[in-house]
Amino acid sequence: MSTGTILRMTFSYGAYYEVAAQIVRTSGFGALYMGLAFKVAHIGGTGALNAAFIPYFKKLLGVDREIM
Repeated sequence: MSTGTILRMTFSYGAYYEVAAQIVRTSGFGALYMGLAFKVAHIGGTGALNAAFIPYFKKLLGVDREIM
């Protein structure tokens, strides 16, 4: 991807469409979702670890208050 394309994408939604159309033409529709399963697992795993470890460390460190 050229620098010009990246700069156009900053200011134009049409450029996103052009890049998506190019990806679909060259690699198929499924290519738009490459890496999605990894990203979902990564975000879900991070959230699960936070949900498990934050209460543990709060108890370990004696923190009784909530931020919100």
